[in-house]
Amino acid sequence: MFAGLCLGLIAPVAARPIPETKPSPDLASTTTATPLPSAKPRRGTPPARPEQTRLPAQHEILSAADREIGRKAFQEAAASRFDAARRIAATAKEPMIAQLVRWLWLQSANSGAGFEEITKFIDSKPDWPAREALLRRADEAIDGGTPDGRILAWFDAHPPETGLGLLRLGETLLRLSREADAFPVMRRAWVDGNLSLRDEKVLWAEFGQRFSVADNAARTDRLLWDGNIEAARRMLPRLDAESRLLAEARIALANNVASAEKLVTGLPAHLQDDGGLNYDRLRWQRKRGMNDGVEALLYNAPDDLGRAEKWWVERHFRARKALVEGRISEAYRLAAGHGLKGGGAKADAEWLAGWIALRLLQEPKAALKHFTALQDSVRFPVSLSRAAYWLGRTHTALGDTEQARHSYEQAALHGTTFYGQLAAHELDAKRPLDLPDVIQPTAEQARQFQRREVVRAAQILVELDQEERLRPFIMRLVHTAKTPEEHKLVAQLARNLRRVDLAVASSKRSARQGIILLHEAYPLVEPMLRVDDPETALVLALSRQESEFNQTAVSPAGARGLMQLMPATAKGIAKELKLGFDQNQLTRNAGYNVQLGSHYLKGLLRNWDNNFVLALAGYNAGEARVRRWIQDWGDPRQPNVDVIDWIELIPFSETRNYVQRVLESVQVYRHLLQNQPGSVDRIYIDMRGLPRQACSTSPC
Repeated sequence: MFAGLCLGLIAPVAARPIPETKPSPDLASTTTATPLPSAKPRRGTPPARPEQTRLPAQHEILSAADREIGRKAFQEAAASRFDAARRIAATAKEPMIAQLVRWLWLQSANSGAGFEEITKFIDSKPDWPAREALLRRADEAIDGGTPDGRILAWFDAHPPETGLGLLRLGETLLRLSREADAFPVMRRAWVDGNLSLRDEKVLWAEFGQRFSVADNAARTDRLLWDGNIEAARRMLPRLDAESRLLAEARIALANNVASAEKLVTGLPAHLQDDGGLNYDRLRWQRKRGMNDGVEALLYNAPDDLGRAEKWWVERHFRARKALVEGRISEAYRLAAGHGLKGGGAKADAEWLAGWIALRLLQEPKAALKHFTALQDSVRFPVSLSRAAYWLGRTHTALGDTEQARHSYEQAALHGTTFYGQLAAHELDAKRPLDLPDVIQPTAEQARQFQRREVVRAAQILVELDQEERLRPFIMRLVHTAKTPEEHKLVAQLARNLRRVDLAVASSKRSARQGIILLHEAYPLVEPMLRVDDPETALVLALSRQESEFNQTAVSPAGARGLMQLMPATAKGIAKELKLGFDQNQLTRNAGYNVQLGSHYLKGLLRNWDNNFVLALAGYNAGEARVRRWIQDWGDPRQPNVDVIDWIELIPFSETRNYVQRVLESVQVYRHLLQNQPGSVDRIYIDMRGLPRQACSTSPC
């Protein structure tokens, strides 16, 4: 295993005294808490469902009569009875009710809304959400009665992005005898557009004879990359002989046909170098456990990968598998040969290649190339701080202390990020956490924001008990925000509407632009503030990552509520605490969820000697996996294992990200709870845990 082979290559973090830390007993009293509906559970019985809290009366826009009208209209809309919904909404004095119902109606499939009605709404309400859906409906609404001049004007202002939109534009140009202009549009619709079977037949009937062999091959290739096997199969009769052989082999591979390899080996040699074919072959071999063949394909991949981002998924998995097996050079080769031109996948690939070069191969010059490429390809604070921190580590390994300090200073500018906090520690372990100043909009900016139609729409949705429709409005507002003050006002709106989760979600989006809204992004939420064991800051940080403080959140896997508890786990905890168990209370009662979740987290911390890394990894991925990772990489509670490396060696990207995001948030929450900056050395204490014996000398 890797732990036995390579521990000597992972330099330990310098030993530090690890004091046991406890939050101040009166921390909650120094804060302004954001309440959630909650009730303290009673021993033996589950808590009752809390009363829903309405907006204060002075903030309400609607009269009682309009509120009743609006609720009835939305009930009809929810049942897709839009004629009745629109008729009811039209009787309200508040016109926004009718506008909201209209917005829902125009998005609905087969609404019967005309082209002019849809496009008028789009043009008159550019800030409203669901814009892409409305644009699709506009494409669908073009019919024989739509004037050609109007169609051209529309697509001139809104270039078509769907296959249907391209088809409608091409047809219009043909009717105007502009065939030379029509053909490139039709070709793009054919090669790049997703078309219904009917539209595919129409386009082929009108232009099929003009599409080249290369056009048909390109469409087939794109369909196969997209996994649209049936549409690709329909293309077979339209292909030339060689393209058909290639497509048949790829279809067989995609369908996991046992004889697919024979079709591949029977292809002409020049076709066997096709990027799509080799990718499909790689996946076919992986499904059949042909690991040697998979790696051979990765090492000998064609120069033109086709879609390098898809190849990277396979490369990344294999590279990390090679690390577990102690095949370091192979892991580096897989990561470094990614072939990506940009995007998040390239950032991941350059980081992994650089990290392997620096920490495992002891090749800082090679690492410098990769980390520099990483820095040049990212723009979000989390990634910028990561790149700069590892550049600092690399410059240190190269003996360039001045450049190392410069890189650490760059990373430390992002004080709310994991690597920004680690970089600050490298500069000065007692340095206070560097957090941004509070953004304060002016009264005039707030008034202008309040006048916006989308803001009013959001407020009315809440008054009509339509909170589940609120998210796209908040996220559209943050998408269109142009200044830090506007970003702040969006997050404040969400909080004022009692949607702390949307304030957090919008603040996270703002943070990607370097706009840190400290109090909106890291709210102090009840009932977490009543918890002091585990530490309040940790419970807040974990809940923020798990649910963004959405009390009713249910994950695809079935985890529920603020701390995202699986029902079976929650039932066991309730039994241990001698509480009654009701699954519904996990999403209805914040206090109940947090009582169970914090007790579970407390147990994990006890099991792992107060090591936040291991406890958080266990919370996210399960303790059995944590034990396996300790076997693979060593025990991060021991001084001879670099805990930062250990985190980055976690094989699940979700868990790696989870651990880092919670750790960084803990530091911010400590600052907010204590109302004074704490020193950055606390994060190392969290990552090390208590100075007790670890798994290598005693059972976990």
